[in-house]
Amino acid sequence: MGVGGNVARYSITGSAKKKANIHNGEELIQKVWKNVRSNNGIMVLLQLMMVKTPITDADAYKR
Repeated sequence: MGVGGNVARYSITGSAKKKANIHNGEELIQKVWKNVRSNNGIMVLLQLMMVKTPITDADAYKR
């Protein structure tokens, strides 16, 4: 099946729903980034990424 074969399946209401979903997705991303900024999310992620134990102990089993 070619690329054009799927185009006929979408109606005007289907594309409107798709645009609404894209809009809602963009809103969600904006809200997430707003929360990341307000909670110093990048700094928290950087601190979590820092190695706190020697690399030789990375695979050691600890209780």
